[in-house]
Amino acid sequence: MKYKMKKLMILSMSAIMLMSPITGYAENQTNTYITSEKGTPSELNNQIESSNEIQNKNTDEITLTKVFSTVTENDTGRELFSDTYEKDGNTYELVDLKSEVKDTQNIEGTSYIYTTEKVGKESDLKDPDETIEHNGKTYQLKSKELKTYHNEAETKYVERSVIYTGIEDRDQVPELAEIVETDLSGNEVSKYMPLIKMTVEKENWDSSFTFPIKITDYDADSFILNGTEIPKNAKLIDYEDEFLKYLNLDRDYYRITSIEWDGNEYTSNGSVCRNAVAKGDKVIRDITAIYGGEMVFGETTQYAYECIYVDPENPDTTVYTVETTATYKKVNVTPEEPEPEPLTPEVPNKNFMNRVIDWVVSHPIIALSIGTVFIVGIIILILFILSKKKEKEEKQKVEIIDFDKKDKE
Repeated sequence: MKYKMKKLMILSMSAIMLMSPITGYAENQTNTYITSEKGTPSELNNQIESSNEIQNKNTDEITLTKVFSTVTENDTGRELFSDTYEKDGNTYELVDLKSEVKDTQNIEGTSYIYTTEKVGKESDLKDPDETIEHNGKTYQLKSKELKTYHNEAETKYVERSVIYTGIEDRDQVPELAEIVETDLSGNEVSKYMPLIKMTVEKENWDSSFTFPIKITDYDADSFILNGTEIPKNAKLIDYEDEFLKYLNLDRDYYRITSIEWDGNEYTSNGSVCRNAVAKGDKVIRDITAIYGGEMVFGETTQYAYECIYVDPENPDTTVYTVETTATYKKVNVTPEEPEPEPLTPEVPNKNFMNRVIDWVVSHPIIALSIGTVFIVGIIILILFILSKKKEKEEKQKVEIIDFDKKDKE
Protein backbone atom coordinates (compact mmCIF):
# COMPACT_ATOMS: atom_id res chain seq x y z
CA MET A 1 0.00 0.00 0.00
CA LYS A 2 2.79 2.42 0.88
CA TYR A 3 4.45 1.71 -2.44
CA LYS A 4 1.29 2.54 -4.29
CA MET A 5 0.89 5.80 -2.41
CA LYS A 6 4.44 6.81 -3.33
CA LYS A 7 3.67 6.26 -7.00
CA LEU A 8 0.57 8.39 -6.67
CA MET A 9 2.59 11.23 -5.07
CA ILE A 10 5.17 11.09 -7.86
CA LEU A 11 2.46 11.43 -10.45
CA SER A 12 0.98 14.40 -8.60
CA MET A 13 4.32 16.24 -8.32
CA SER A 14 4.98 15.64 -12.03
CA ALA A 15 1.71 17.29 -12.92
CA ILE A 16 2.46 20.32 -10.75
CA MET A 17 6.01 20.70 -12.16
CA LEU A 18 4.59 20.52 -15.65
CA MET A 19 2.36 23.52 -14.93
CA SER A 20 4.88 25.77 -13.09
CA PRO A 21 7.38 26.71 -15.86
CA ILE A 22 4.61 27.54 -18.28
CA THR A 23 3.03 30.00 -15.84
CA GLY A 24 6.36 31.59 -14.81
CA TYR A 25 7.46 32.26 -18.38
CA ALA A 26 4.25 34.12 -19.02
CA GLU A 27 4.91 36.52 -16.10
CA ASN A 28 8.35 38.01 -16.87
CA GLN A 29 10.97 38.00 -19.62
CA THR A 30 14.40 39.75 -19.48
CA ASN A 31 16.97 40.04 -22.27
CA THR A 32 20.47 41.63 -22.03
CA TYR A 33 22.54 42.49 -25.10
CA ILE A 34 26.16 43.69 -25.23
CA THR A 35 26.33 45.85 -28.33
CA SER A 36 29.77 47.53 -28.32
CA GLU A 37 33.04 48.19 -26.53
CA LYS A 38 34.77 51.45 -25.58
CA GLY A 39 36.77 53.15 -28.28
CA THR A 40 38.77 56.34 -28.71
CA PRO A 41 37.39 59.65 -27.29
CA SER A 42 36.26 60.80 -30.72
CA GLU A 43 34.23 57.59 -31.12
CA LEU A 44 32.67 57.52 -27.63
CA ASN A 45 29.77 59.93 -28.08
CA ASN A 46 26.54 57.97 -27.50
CA GLN A 47 28.32 54.64 -27.87
CA ILE A 48 26.05 51.96 -26.37
CA GLU A 49 27.73 49.52 -23.98
CA SER A 50 24.66 47.47 -22.92
CA SER A 51 20.90 47.33 -23.33
CA ASN A 52 18.38 45.78 -20.95
CA GLU A 53 14.64 45.29 -21.45
CA ILE A 54 12.09 44.43 -18.73
CA GLN A 55 8.40 43.91 -19.46
CA ASN A 56 5.84 44.24 -16.66
CA LYS A 57 2.61 42.64 -17.84
CA ASN A 58 0.72 43.74 -14.73
CA THR A 59 1.07 47.46 -15.58
CA ASP A 60 1.35 47.17 -19.36
CA GLU A 61 4.80 48.86 -19.20
CA ILE A 62 8.20 48.10 -20.67
CA THR A 63 11.41 49.62 -19.26
CA LEU A 64 14.39 49.75 -21.57
CA THR A 65 17.76 50.53 -19.96
CA LYS A 66 20.86 51.44 -21.96
CA VAL A 67 24.38 52.14 -20.70
CA PHE A 68 26.43 54.26 -23.08
CA SER A 69 29.59 56.37 -23.25
CA THR A 70 29.56 60.03 -24.25
CA VAL A 71 31.88 63.05 -24.21
CA THR A 72 28.95 65.46 -23.87
CA GLU A 73 28.10 66.55 -20.33
CA ASN A 74 24.42 66.15 -19.30
CA ASP A 75 23.79 63.87 -22.29
CA THR A 76 20.65 61.79 -21.62
CA GLY A 77 21.01 59.69 -24.74
CA ARG A 78 17.54 60.70 -25.89
CA GLU A 79 18.37 59.91 -29.51
CA LEU A 80 19.01 56.27 -28.53
CA PHE A 81 15.32 55.75 -27.76
CA SER A 82 12.47 55.91 -30.26
CA ASP A 83 9.17 57.59 -29.43
CA THR A 84 7.35 54.26 -29.75
CA TYR A 85 8.31 50.65 -29.16
CA GLU A 86 6.81 47.59 -30.85
CA LYS A 87 6.68 44.21 -29.12
CA ASP A 88 4.50 41.12 -29.67
CA GLY A 89 2.18 43.07 -31.95
CA ASN A 90 1.61 45.78 -29.30
CA THR A 91 2.65 49.43 -29.47
CA TYR A 92 4.22 51.15 -26.46
CA GLU A 93 4.72 54.92 -26.13
CA LEU A 94 7.68 56.63 -24.40
CA VAL A 95 6.41 58.30 -21.20
CA ASP A 96 9.52 58.79 -19.03
CA LEU A 97 13.32 59.04 -19.36
CA LYS A 98 15.74 58.98 -16.41
CA SER A 99 19.55 59.27 -16.65
CA GLU A 100 22.35 58.77 -14.16
CA VAL A 101 26.11 59.22 -14.61
CA LYS A 102 27.74 55.99 -13.45
CA ASP A 103 31.38 56.83 -14.10
CA THR A 104 33.66 59.56 -15.45
CA GLN A 105 37.06 59.12 -17.04
CA ASN A 106 39.45 61.97 -17.86
CA ILE A 107 41.54 61.33 -20.97
CA GLU A 108 44.52 63.68 -21.24
CA GLY A 109 45.16 65.23 -24.63
CA THR A 110 48.29 66.86 -26.04
CA SER A 111 49.27 70.00 -24.14
CA TYR A 112 52.18 72.42 -23.85
CA ILE A 113 53.03 74.42 -20.71
CA TYR A 114 54.52 77.86 -21.28
CA THR A 115 55.59 80.47 -18.69
CA THR A 116 55.56 84.12 -19.70
CA GLU A 117 58.44 86.48 -19.00
CA LYS A 118 58.76 87.36 -15.31
CA VAL A 119 58.16 91.00 -14.35
CA GLY A 120 58.62 92.96 -11.14
CA LYS A 121 55.09 94.38 -11.01
CA GLU A 122 51.85 92.51 -11.51
CA SER A 123 50.48 95.49 -13.43
CA ASP A 124 53.25 95.04 -16.00
CA LEU A 125 52.03 91.56 -16.94
CA LYS A 126 50.72 91.20 -20.47
CA ASP A 127 47.98 88.76 -21.41
CA PRO A 128 49.40 85.65 -23.09
CA ASP A 129 48.75 85.03 -26.77
CA GLU A 130 45.67 82.99 -27.68
CA THR A 131 47.78 80.69 -29.85
CA ILE A 132 51.41 79.63 -29.77
CA GLU A 133 53.66 77.69 -32.13
CA HIS A 134 55.50 74.67 -30.73
CA ASN A 135 57.34 71.97 -32.68
CA GLY A 136 55.65 73.04 -35.88
CA LYS A 137 52.11 72.87 -34.46
CA THR A 138 49.69 75.57 -33.38
CA TYR A 139 48.39 75.24 -29.82
CA GLN A 140 45.29 76.97 -28.39
CA LEU A 141 45.33 78.69 -24.99
CA LYS A 142 43.27 76.68 -22.49
CA SER A 143 44.04 78.35 -19.17
CA LYS A 144 46.45 80.69 -17.41
CA GLU A 145 47.48 80.93 -13.77
CA LEU A 146 49.24 83.82 -12.03
CA LYS A 147 52.48 82.71 -10.41
CA THR A 148 54.45 84.65 -7.76
CA TYR A 149 58.19 84.14 -7.38
CA HIS A 150 60.08 85.30 -4.24
CA ASN A 151 63.81 85.83 -4.72
CA GLU A 152 66.28 86.09 -1.84
CA ALA A 153 68.96 88.79 -1.58
CA GLU A 154 72.11 88.00 -3.52
CA THR A 155 75.52 89.37 -4.50
CA LYS A 156 76.50 89.13 -8.14
CA TYR A 157 79.58 90.06 -10.11
CA VAL A 158 78.64 92.41 -12.92
CA GLU A 159 80.51 93.97 -15.82
CA ARG A 160 79.43 96.73 -18.10
CA SER A 161 81.16 98.23 -21.10
CA VAL A 162 81.34 101.97 -21.85
CA ILE A 163 82.22 103.23 -25.34
CA TYR A 164 84.13 106.49 -25.64
CA THR A 165 84.41 108.05 -29.10
CA GLY A 166 86.77 110.76 -30.39
CA ILE A 167 89.26 110.31 -27.59
CA GLU A 168 92.56 112.26 -28.00
CA ASP A 169 95.90 111.21 -26.65
CA ARG A 170 95.78 113.89 -23.98
CA ASP A 171 92.36 112.71 -22.81
CA GLN A 172 92.25 110.21 -20.01
CA VAL A 173 89.67 107.40 -19.85
CA PRO A 174 87.91 107.63 -16.44
CA GLU A 175 89.16 105.19 -13.83
CA LEU A 176 85.66 104.82 -12.34
CA ALA A 177 82.25 104.63 -13.94
CA GLU A 178 78.73 104.42 -12.46
CA ILE A 179 77.10 101.13 -13.34
CA VAL A 180 73.31 100.95 -13.11
CA GLU A 181 71.62 97.55 -12.92
CA THR A 182 67.97 96.54 -12.62
CA ASP A 183 67.00 93.89 -10.07
CA LEU A 184 64.44 91.17 -10.67
CA SER A 185 61.62 93.43 -9.46
CA GLY A 186 62.55 96.15 -11.92
CA ASN A 187 64.19 98.47 -9.38
CA GLU A 188 67.45 100.24 -10.30
CA VAL A 189 70.62 99.51 -8.32
CA SER A 190 73.75 101.64 -8.99
CA LYS A 191 77.39 101.50 -7.96
CA TYR A 192 80.69 103.01 -9.15
CA MET A 193 82.87 100.28 -10.60
CA PRO A 194 86.63 100.44 -11.39
CA LEU A 195 88.12 100.28 -14.88
CA ILE A 196 89.19 96.72 -15.65
CA LYS A 197 90.48 97.08 -19.20
CA MET A 198 90.01 99.08 -22.37
CA THR A 199 90.28 98.32 -26.05
CA VAL A 200 90.94 100.70 -28.96
CA GLU A 201 88.28 99.93 -31.51
CA LYS A 202 89.25 102.56 -34.12
CA GLU A 203 92.07 105.16 -34.61
CA ASN A 204 92.46 107.91 -37.26
CA TRP A 205 93.76 111.45 -37.91
CA ASP A 206 91.21 114.21 -37.52
CA SER A 207 91.62 117.79 -38.88
CA SER A 208 89.67 119.43 -36.09
CA PHE A 209 92.85 120.18 -34.04
CA THR A 210 93.13 123.90 -33.25
CA PHE A 211 94.30 126.16 -30.44
CA PRO A 212 94.55 129.99 -29.88
CA ILE A 213 97.83 131.94 -29.51
CA LYS A 214 98.18 135.29 -27.66
CA ILE A 215 101.44 137.25 -28.02
CA THR A 216 102.09 139.85 -25.30
CA ASP A 217 104.51 142.81 -25.85
CA TYR A 218 103.95 142.48 -29.55
CA ASP A 219 105.75 145.83 -30.06
CA ALA A 220 109.06 144.28 -28.89
CA ASP A 221 111.68 143.08 -31.36
CA SER A 222 111.26 139.41 -30.21
CA PHE A 223 109.47 137.26 -27.68
CA ILE A 224 110.28 134.08 -25.83
CA LEU A 225 108.33 130.77 -26.44
CA ASN A 226 109.16 128.01 -24.03
CA GLY A 227 112.75 129.29 -23.69
CA THR A 228 113.12 129.91 -27.42
CA GLU A 229 113.51 133.48 -28.75
CA ILE A 230 111.32 134.17 -31.76
CA PRO A 231 111.91 137.29 -33.87
CA LYS A 232 108.92 139.59 -34.26
CA ASN A 233 108.62 139.11 -38.01
CA ALA A 234 109.32 135.33 -38.02
CA LYS A 235 106.81 132.80 -39.35
CA LEU A 236 105.23 131.14 -36.33
CA ILE A 237 104.61 127.84 -38.22
CA ASP A 238 108.35 127.36 -38.27
CA TYR A 239 108.21 126.88 -34.51
CA GLU A 240 105.71 123.98 -34.53
CA ASP A 241 107.73 121.78 -32.20
CA GLU A 242 108.13 124.60 -29.65
CA PHE A 243 104.35 125.13 -29.65
CA LEU A 244 103.65 121.35 -29.17
CA LYS A 245 106.18 121.15 -26.32
CA TYR A 246 104.66 124.24 -24.73
CA LEU A 247 101.25 122.52 -24.89
CA ASN A 248 102.78 119.21 -23.74
CA LEU A 249 101.50 117.38 -26.79
CA ASP A 250 103.15 114.38 -28.42
CA ARG A 251 104.00 115.11 -32.05
CA ASP A 252 103.20 111.45 -32.84
CA TYR A 253 99.55 112.29 -32.25
CA TYR A 254 99.41 116.03 -33.07
CA ARG A 255 100.67 118.19 -35.93
CA ILE A 256 100.27 121.87 -36.77
CA THR A 257 99.55 122.68 -40.39
CA SER A 258 99.01 126.47 -40.19
CA ILE A 259 99.22 129.48 -37.86
CA GLU A 260 97.32 132.58 -38.96
CA TRP A 261 96.98 136.05 -37.38
CA ASP A 262 93.58 136.63 -35.84
CA GLY A 263 93.07 140.36 -36.09
CA ASN A 264 95.36 143.34 -35.57
CA GLU A 265 97.41 144.28 -32.54
CA TYR A 266 95.61 145.73 -29.51
CA THR A 267 96.45 147.01 -26.05
CA SER A 268 95.53 145.02 -22.93
CA ASN A 269 96.55 146.06 -19.40
CA GLY A 270 99.08 148.56 -20.80
CA SER A 271 100.72 145.96 -23.08
CA VAL A 272 100.51 145.65 -26.87
CA CYS A 273 99.07 142.23 -27.80
CA ARG A 274 98.13 140.29 -30.94
CA ASN A 275 96.19 137.01 -31.34
CA ALA A 276 96.83 134.14 -33.72
CA VAL A 277 95.08 130.75 -34.43
CA ALA A 278 96.92 127.46 -34.98
CA LYS A 279 95.26 124.65 -36.93
CA GLY A 280 96.30 121.08 -37.61
CA ASP A 281 95.55 117.38 -37.18
CA LYS A 282 95.22 115.10 -34.21
CA VAL A 283 94.81 111.36 -33.68
CA ILE A 284 91.47 110.34 -32.23
CA ARG A 285 90.34 106.91 -31.05
CA ASP A 286 87.13 105.02 -30.28
CA ILE A 287 87.71 103.09 -27.03
CA THR A 288 85.64 100.44 -25.27
CA ALA A 289 86.24 100.49 -21.53
CA ILE A 290 85.18 97.61 -19.26
CA TYR A 291 84.12 98.34 -15.68
CA GLY A 292 83.13 95.65 -13.19
CA GLY A 293 82.82 94.39 -9.64
CA GLU A 294 80.41 92.89 -7.13
CA MET A 295 76.94 94.35 -6.64
CA VAL A 296 74.39 93.52 -3.91
CA PHE A 297 70.74 92.96 -4.86
CA GLY A 298 68.03 92.85 -2.18
CA GLU A 299 65.02 90.56 -1.90
CA THR A 300 62.65 90.78 -4.85
CA THR A 301 59.24 89.55 -6.01
CA GLN A 302 58.36 88.62 -9.57
CA TYR A 303 55.16 87.68 -11.39
CA ALA A 304 54.40 85.57 -14.45
CA TYR A 305 51.60 83.60 -16.09
CA GLU A 306 51.85 79.83 -16.33
CA CYS A 307 49.84 78.96 -19.43
CA ILE A 308 48.48 75.63 -20.64
CA TYR A 309 48.09 75.35 -24.39
CA VAL A 310 46.33 72.37 -25.98
CA ASP A 311 46.36 70.81 -29.41
CA PRO A 312 42.91 71.50 -30.93
CA GLU A 313 43.10 68.19 -32.76
CA ASN A 314 43.66 66.24 -29.52
CA PRO A 315 42.24 68.18 -26.52
CA ASP A 316 41.61 66.89 -23.00
CA THR A 317 38.43 64.81 -22.96
CA THR A 318 36.05 63.68 -20.21
CA VAL A 319 34.20 60.46 -20.99
CA TYR A 320 30.91 59.94 -19.14
CA THR A 321 29.36 56.51 -18.64
CA VAL A 322 25.62 57.12 -18.45
CA GLU A 323 22.76 54.77 -17.61
CA THR A 324 19.42 55.86 -19.05
CA THR A 325 16.12 54.09 -18.38
CA ALA A 326 13.18 54.71 -20.67
CA THR A 327 9.65 53.75 -19.65
CA TYR A 328 7.19 52.81 -22.36
CA LYS A 329 3.46 52.38 -21.70
CA LYS A 330 1.13 50.27 -23.77
CA VAL A 331 -1.05 52.32 -26.10
CA ASN A 332 -4.81 51.65 -25.79
CA VAL A 333 -5.91 51.03 -29.38
CA THR A 334 -9.58 51.79 -30.00
CA PRO A 335 -11.04 48.76 -31.76
CA GLU A 336 -12.64 49.39 -35.10
CA GLU A 337 -16.43 49.12 -35.18
CA PRO A 338 -17.35 45.82 -36.75
CA GLU A 339 -19.39 45.84 -39.87
CA PRO A 340 -23.04 44.94 -39.23
CA GLU A 341 -23.65 41.22 -39.69
CA PRO A 342 -26.31 40.15 -42.13
CA LEU A 343 -29.61 39.17 -40.64
CA THR A 344 -29.82 35.46 -39.96
CA PRO A 345 -32.41 33.34 -38.23
CA GLU A 346 -32.05 33.50 -34.48
CA VAL A 347 -29.83 30.75 -33.20
CA PRO A 348 -30.70 29.24 -29.84
CA ASN A 349 -28.29 30.01 -27.00
CA LYS A 350 -25.28 27.75 -26.74
CA ASN A 351 -25.66 24.97 -24.25
CA PHE A 352 -23.23 24.40 -21.37
CA MET A 353 -21.08 21.97 -23.30
CA ASN A 354 -20.51 24.44 -26.17
CA ARG A 355 -19.48 27.15 -23.71
CA VAL A 356 -16.98 24.77 -22.10
CA ILE A 357 -15.49 23.96 -25.50
CA ASP A 358 -15.17 27.71 -26.35
CA TRP A 359 -13.43 28.36 -23.03
CA VAL A 360 -10.96 25.51 -23.60
CA VAL A 361 -10.10 26.86 -27.05
CA SER A 362 -9.51 30.37 -25.62
CA HIS A 363 -7.38 29.16 -22.68
CA PRO A 364 -5.49 26.06 -23.87
CA ILE A 365 -2.70 26.23 -21.27
CA ILE A 366 -5.03 26.51 -18.30
CA ALA A 367 -7.33 23.86 -19.78
CA LEU A 368 -4.38 21.51 -20.25
CA SER A 369 -3.31 22.03 -16.64
CA ILE A 370 -6.85 21.40 -15.31
CA GLY A 371 -7.22 18.34 -17.57
CA THR A 372 -3.97 16.93 -16.32
CA VAL A 373 -5.01 17.37 -12.70
CA PHE A 374 -8.42 15.83 -13.45
CA ILE A 375 -6.91 12.74 -15.13
CA VAL A 376 -4.43 12.28 -12.31
CA GLY A 377 -7.28 12.51 -9.81
CA ILE A 378 -9.31 9.89 -11.64
CA ILE A 379 -6.29 7.57 -11.75
CA ILE A 380 -5.72 8.03 -8.01
CA LEU A 381 -9.43 7.34 -7.31
CA ILE A 382 -9.45 4.16 -9.43
CA LEU A 383 -6.33 2.84 -7.75
CA PHE A 384 -7.80 3.60 -4.36
CA ILE A 385 -11.04 1.73 -5.17
CA LEU A 386 -9.16 -1.28 -6.52
CA SER A 387 -6.98 -1.46 -3.41
CA LYS A 388 -10.09 -1.40 -1.12
CA LYS A 389 -11.79 -4.10 -3.15
CA LYS A 390 -8.79 -6.41 -2.91
CA GLU A 391 -8.63 -5.98 0.86
CA LYS A 392 -12.33 -6.93 1.13
CA GLU A 393 -11.91 -10.10 -0.96
CA GLU A 394 -9.05 -11.28 1.23
CA LYS A 395 -11.19 -10.96 4.34
CA GLN A 396 -14.04 -13.05 2.79
CA LYS A 397 -11.84 -16.08 1.99
CA VAL A 398 -13.10 -19.41 3.63
CA GLU A 399 -10.60 -22.12 4.48
CA ILE A 400 -11.79 -25.65 3.13
CA ILE A 401 -10.77 -28.67 5.27
CA ASP A 402 -10.54 -32.28 3.90
CA PHE A 403 -11.99 -34.34 6.82
CA ASP A 404 -11.29 -37.77 5.17
CA LYS A 405 -7.65 -36.91 4.89
CA LYS A 406 -7.65 -35.73 8.47
CA ASP A 407 -9.15 -39.09 9.80
CA LYS A 408 -6.58 -41.14 8.03
CA GLU A 409 -3.94 -39.26 9.70
